Amino acid sequence: MAVDKKSTKTKEQIMKKIYTLLLSCVLTVIMLFSGGVALAQGDYACSCTGFACGNNAIGGDQGDIFDNLSANTVETLFTTNPNTGWTCVIPAAIRGSGGPEGCYCEGYCGNGGIGADPNFFDLGLSQETVANLYGGGQPGNRTGWLCGSYRGSI
Repeated sequence: MAVDKKSTKTKEQIMKKIYTLLLSCVLTVIMLFSGGVALAQGDYACSCTGFACGNNAIGGDQGDIFDNLSANTVETLFTTNPNTGWTCVIPAAIRGSGGPEGCYCEGYCGNGGIGADPNFFDLGLSQETVANLYGGGQPGNRTGWLCGSYRGSI
């Protein structure tokens, strides 16, 4: 029985294409899973922008900040309904780390204080720094910053 070399070569090419396609699918699944794990580790930060926060969510005082939160944590503990008072975002930037104080810039900030684009968080601040460079961190101040206690991550 004669073996058709052309047929064998075509089968090998098809098998290589199938192998390449399967390998591509496996790598895509691995990349998607890795991305999901990174998101679960904490891409979000939340600031209590309401007068006080809670209402079937984690309680907090105006200006309180949590960071390094997963999307699931945000959904189940911070944004359980539209009236919790928490504003949770993927930060444009987080400058500094830790506490005792932190500040959140929801819109553009500056105007005599530290400048920042929307969704910036500055952490590791003292009360003196907040008073001098962040307009005291109170709602409605001319710098645009809202500041409070840094409460870490959950």
